[in-house]
Amino acid sequence: MSSAPHPEDGIRRYTTCSTAGPLSVHVKDERIIRVEPLTFDADDVVSWEVDVNGKTYRPPLTAPVLPWGITSKKMAYSDERVSHPYKRVDWDPKGERHPENRGKSGYERISWDEAYQILEDEYNRILDAYGPSALCYSHSAHPEWGSLHYLFSDLYRFRDMIGGTYLEFTPNSWEGWASGAPFLWGFWMGHGLPAAEDTLQDISTDSELIVLWGNDPMFHNVYNGIDTARLWQWWRELGKTIVLIDPLLNETGLAAADVWLPIYPGTDNALAAAIAYVWIQDGTYDKEYLDTHCIGFDEDHMPDGAYDEDYLKAHPAWREALPTSARPGLSFKSYITGDGPDGTPKTPEWAAAICGIEARKIVALAKAWGSRPTSLWAMEGGACRRTFAHEFARMMGTLAMMQGLGAPGSNIIGTGLSLSGPYDTRQVGPTGYADGGMNVVLDHYYPNPVPAKITFTKFMDCMYDAPQKWRGGHIDNFGPEMFFDEVEYPMPGCSEIKLLWQRGSTLTNPPDNKRQFKGYRYENLETIVVTAPWFDRDCRYADLVLPITTIFERQDITEPGSVGQYVPPAYNGLRSAVYNQRAIEPVGESKTDLEIFEELANRLGRGEDFMEGNTEETLLQKMYARTEIPLSYDEFKEKGYYVWPALPDYEPHKQFSFFHDNPVGVPAANPFGKNVVETPTGKVEIYSTLIHAFYGDDNPEIPCVPHYIPEVEGRYDAKREQYPLQMLMAHPKFRFHGKYDKIEWLAENYKVKGPDGYPYEPVMMNPVDAAERGLAEGDIVRAFNDRGETLAGVVLSDRIMPGVAWLSYGAWNDPMEPETGALDRSGDGNVLSYAGPQSVHHVGGAFNSVLFDAEKADLDEIAARYPEGVAGKWSTWNRKGE
Repeated sequence: MSSAPHPEDGIRRYTTCSTAGPLSVHVKDERIIRVEPLTFDADDVVSWEVDVNGKTYRPPLTAPVLPWGITSKKMAYSDERVSHPYKRVDWDPKGERHPENRGKSGYERISWDEAYQILEDEYNRILDAYGPSALCYSHSAHPEWGSLHYLFSDLYRFRDMIGGTYLEFTPNSWEGWASGAPFLWGFWMGHGLPAAEDTLQDISTDSELIVLWGNDPMFHNVYNGIDTARLWQWWRELGKTIVLIDPLLNETGLAAADVWLPIYPGTDNALAAAIAYVWIQDGTYDKEYLDTHCIGFDEDHMPDGAYDEDYLKAHPAWREALPTSARPGLSFKSYITGDGPDGTPKTPEWAAAICGIEARKIVALAKAWGSRPTSLWAMEGGACRRTFAHEFARMMGTLAMMQGLGAPGSNIIGTGLSLSGPYDTRQVGPTGYADGGMNVVLDHYYPNPVPAKITFTKFMDCMYDAPQKWRGGHIDNFGPEMFFDEVEYPMPGCSEIKLLWQRGSTLTNPPDNKRQFKGYRYENLETIVVTAPWFDRDCRYADLVLPITTIFERQDITEPGSVGQYVPPAYNGLRSAVYNQRAIEPVGESKTDLEIFEELANRLGRGEDFMEGNTEETLLQKMYARTEIPLSYDEFKEKGYYVWPALPDYEPHKQFSFFHDNPVGVPAANPFGKNVVETPTGKVEIYSTLIHAFYGDDNPEIPCVPHYIPEVEGRYDAKREQYPLQMLMAHPKFRFHGKYDKIEWLAENYKVKGPDGYPYEPVMMNPVDAAERGLAEGDIVRAFNDRGETLAGVVLSDRIMPGVAWLSYGAWNDPMEPETGALDRSGDGNVLSYAGPQSVHHVGGAFNSVLFDAEKADLDEIAARYPEGVAGKWSTWNRKGE
């Protein structure tokens, strides 16, 4: 799309790509006046299509975009923009630092020269006194889209070049799949998610039933926009039966489902076990497939000491630890039929008493599923972010295998980055955001000399209660060795951290977030640096805040929806590459993270190592040269996009089809060179030999075959007598984590305006629960448990089952007092969420296992008690601190 001004209206049009999808940016007089979804010229498109029974699906020319994308110009010019460098007023790097005042004090504007000098002095001081392990780096969960200006590019390079401790996330977008599914079928690089090639065609042509289990793809398709909406309409036209299993009649269910089965949160595996029971009793499962391609379904196919030699060579530490046999009664079938140690048949009646779905409906679902090709949408979603969620992932995979996963119409996918139309890997586009960016094209990479890591849920513990030990908790697990890796803080030979560099804001994401606030105030954490476009919550706890450009103020190249190493290629629209054209000059004194790291590297004597003589432009040229787009770099930069044509000789590679259709071990064109999955036996391990080897065969929190385990803070926790509501906490519809929380155009669509004029985060409740508490639509409530309290506005709906309430995360924390744990006005669900581990097996998050209660708030009493808080003195966005 040419950026030349239109001859009639003087408007320049630019292309860019955001987390909401590809955008067209309209600029007049050097200011953004409009943002629209990017529409491809029909002459540039040779589209793929799917034909079924005389009906044709063809992706639209206009790229789907999520709501915040259309309103993103408001954030470019927001009052919350960080337009200049700031320093906390009572932080003196040469004197008193007052870490106890983080979150309380105001900020003063400083120059870039002052900011760089402080950084140079701090780095040299800390490196000389403590070494590089005292430098710690973290980042927001998801910056805006791009290949060059992404954390895996600039932050990773600088961190590893200088050396530093990594404050890392676990894979919390699909936590239970990352901790459970690799022990079923491998796919370690993708955190347990199998590739979903050509599932769009498979569902369209061969699936008869679609089961949405804890999935809402129209609502939560975080990266690709709402590009499944047209598909759901088309699938209904094709006569697909759609069943939703969810405590909430979600938006996909509301638009498309034939049947809604409301289920109590955390009881999913009871329902799944009963479905398996019906299949076993009826004989409606693929016994031959389970016999030949799986281990552990029944007593005749348990581990017997036969392992894949190539796997053992790649993982020699496991050779002597893996079991050569298994005790009788421990197969999955024995667990289901009641012939195992617990002696309980997992009948529909048994499950109904647990999950809240009538036994007759469980039987009807099982019989429908067992009699027709079914697409199971269960990956990602809220059910995998709970205590013992690894069991949910393993159970869903087991159900899929029982119904012949890989046969026509039988597939397993999730809400986003999963469903895929034709994706021709012969057409090489820009690298995905997780593939390394600049590091892919530079001559040298410098492995981080510091082995120390802190998983983010252990941050406060490490600050105040060192030493700490735990296992795993890594953002990457490339095999069982990394998953079971023992970590300690501080690592032997390493320092405690003294400086934290936070790229982007992330304080809207951690569970029980007062723990993070408290960690930031640790007295020996001497310096906190935050680089961000907006004065978000981390900024309020920083000592230095540095202004960062938005996507409108920098250039990059990207492929929409392409993550890279974590998730195999998947896209269900027109596959494209986008040049992020710089539409406006940087707001204020904003810079890119790349510019900041380059200047700091120069000052530390490592500038040549960091950039190797390149500029932003030459890096983009080198990254583009790795693609096979048939345009010159300048042509691509000027046009702004390229749409890959559908090739007539494209051959689909349906998910699991080769594994399903061929004997295990035959030659195959995959990384293993043969038809195996990435497990010790090469088969899908319903009975996990790795779990047996590490925990034994009787660990109640991580059994060798998937079980139903009542969750911590679930429906059957004794704590429910005090806090009777179970909380749903999903991705927000109108913002991306915490970004865009302050856009009025969006807030007026979902926030509840209180009588005091404040826009409160909504809490959706069933009318039955509201009546028991004397609450009405629009009331402002205090939502609380033993971890915290927050205010929210009541939205009543029969779409949510009684005993469950929906309160999202991501609202910008607005405390009424300066101390951690104070009443929060914003309605952030992470004030209440659970920060404990999933289980003994996984230190990672169980955000959605939360019990709480709600009562009507006395706003007059709150205003009288907290006059400074109500006035916003400690609000996230109040950089003056007054």
